[in-house]
Amino acid sequence: MDAQEIKTSGAPAWAASARILSATCEDMDRLADVRNRFGATVVLLYGVGQTSNGWCPRASYERIGQFIARAHDNDLKVVCYFDTTLAEEEFFKDAHCEWAQRDEAGQPIHYQPTHIRQHRYAFCFNSPWSEYVQRAAARYAELGADGVFLDNPDYYTFGGKKSCFCSYCQERFKKETGADIFQVPEGARVKWLGKCLGEHIGRVREAMTRAAPARPVVVTANVCGDGPIRSMRVLGPYLNVLFREAGGAGPHLRKRLERDRDEGSGKPLWVVLTMEWRSPAETARVLAEQIEDVLAVGACPMVWATLPSWDPKRPGFSEISIYSEPLLAGVVERFFSPRTGAGEGSRDAAASQEPSDSAVWAKVAEAHTVMWRDYIDPHTFQIYTYLDPQTLRPRLPSYADVAACKPSTGGWDTALENCALDGGSYLGGLLDRFAVTSKPEHAEEARKIYQGLKLIADAADRKGCIPRGVMPDAKTHYPESSVDQYTKYVYGLSRYFRSPVVTEAEKAEIRTIFEAVLKRLEADRFVILSDTGAPIRFGDLDALRPSRAERLLAIVLAGADVTADSHWREVYLQLREPRLKHCRGRGGEPWVLVQNQLAFYVLRHLETDPDIRKVYEAGSLEAAEACAPHLRLCAVSTGERDFVATAMNRLESALTLALTENREFIVPHLGAIKRVLVTYDYTRSIRGRHLFVNGVRPVECIAWSLARQGLLKPE
Repeated sequence: MDAQEIKTSGAPAWAASARILSATCEDMDRLADVRNRFGATVVLLYGVGQTSNGWCPRASYERIGQFIARAHDNDLKVVCYFDTTLAEEEFFKDAHCEWAQRDEAGQPIHYQPTHIRQHRYAFCFNSPWSEYVQRAAARYAELGADGVFLDNPDYYTFGGKKSCFCSYCQERFKKETGADIFQVPEGARVKWLGKCLGEHIGRVREAMTRAAPARPVVVTANVCGDGPIRSMRVLGPYLNVLFREAGGAGPHLRKRLERDRDEGSGKPLWVVLTMEWRSPAETARVLAEQIEDVLAVGACPMVWATLPSWDPKRPGFSEISIYSEPLLAGVVERFFSPRTGAGEGSRDAAASQEPSDSAVWAKVAEAHTVMWRDYIDPHTFQIYTYLDPQTLRPRLPSYADVAACKPSTGGWDTALENCALDGGSYLGGLLDRFAVTSKPEHAEEARKIYQGLKLIADAADRKGCIPRGVMPDAKTHYPESSVDQYTKYVYGLSRYFRSPVVTEAEKAEIRTIFEAVLKRLEADRFVILSDTGAPIRFGDLDALRPSRAERLLAIVLAGADVTADSHWREVYLQLREPRLKHCRGRGGEPWVLVQNQLAFYVLRHLETDPDIRKVYEAGSLEAAEACAPHLRLCAVSTGERDFVATAMNRLESALTLALTENREFIVPHLGAIKRVLVTYDYTRSIRGRHLFVNGVRPVECIAWSLARQGLLKPE
């Protein structure tokens, strides 16, 4: 990642992994604790030097400047709050009256919130109000602020048509469209208003940039709704950091955040967690679940250090805070602190000690035994996905079920679900193992996994398709594959082709496989179809977005390297041009990001243009930065969701970091990675009802990658 900013959004690099706490100027003496105890990296400062909305506390600019300087002394970034639309009623006077948003009858838009005493008036972004907000933001930047948070961005309405019909809007609309704003369809007018608001945000960003040209700043806004204007779809393009208010927890929250993330095209997503005070234990429980959900989608959580007040007699903040409630403090420490939030283990002395290399290798040996005893078929050398926990045998479907596509066309929840995917990833780990030991028996185990991968390709009915896995007859398989299967499969074969283990005969086999895969993808317009030629659920390899762009490029560049065919090099260059800006280390939870990382590994090792390679290196580091907070340790659970959160994502995060091959980045997290490796019982890696290979397979890949880099001493 560029040292200053994320190129595709203009956001500062630190914004992608921010851990944010709210603060007021009264918290100035707590800033050392905010950074060192709680592990926050950013504070969102609620203190305005002018024009409050009746809720945000006032503070002099001198005091704000002192706060920013103290925060920077404590290695904290500061983003300042400003309401970009609403002001208290005392501001609505003199010339300011003309700046207000107006309804169709010409009346100013105002309302009485329940949590403050004063009326609020909404102001129009086509009026001099926009310049007023720009000056405030520029003043923050001059004081050293690292960004501005624009609250309540919207055109408001309280019955009737959505504002605004002020004189400024009438004049600008007539000038730009030639039409009367009162006569056009509502949809066209509202769309135009959304553009006006977005351009206002753009002007605020330009004002801050002029005031602080030497550093990139965050410009974000509270896009908490799905309305016609205040939505991620409308305002997201004008922000360099996305911001969402979120309440609740669980699948609904994750789904909404995933949608925001995907619509944001790789921009950092900050999520303020709505904390409803119940009891200390209940509030802490909900907060922990919310932070878990936010981190799971690669977003950045913001926690209210002090809960907002909903009492109109006490606007601003309540007396409930992480400084007064130990259970809330514990949640923030657990998820934010670099000792715990970045994987540094439990806060007790025993857990804070770094495990020895010997302890790590003992767990690696355990994982290796489990893999070859339980998950790897001794005849086909495929890696099965699920075992029956009672028999410890692969959960294979019947041949009749496969023929009938039961339980699904992809064989989900069976032993064949991820054979191609897991084989490719595991092969990379075994090649690292051989690179460290040079033992012939280690080369032979890598060769066996390669044979299992070749068998999968050979089984396809449409040559060039890569099925998920194959039954013991070496032929029968489900028709549906996925982008994930192709990504890891190609990673494994590409590395094997370039390794000292491969024979000339195997190189010829791999060339044949890649030639078929690339020809099939080219014929299908780089969309993965099933082995029957039908569209599949996860086949959008051609999509112009993170988690797809780098994977397609890796597949084609690996094929160009293996086949030495100049045609595929030309295809790679053609595909690269529109996709390079989407090659980001973003796109989901660690089990997704690790697949992006495998693609970046291929690209980093095969790209010959140093400038292009820097883009891939930046994406690799961005993926690792997003994964680092997941290294924190929690109690292990056998539940579906908890397994992903407590084991699978921890291991895949550790592998994502290791595969950066960036010692400077890895070393500060090495103790956390080792603690993850020694924590789990790899004989009982259960997801839902079944033993699951994803709780075992990454272990050797992590350890041997670190050993190859000289970061673990092999025994």
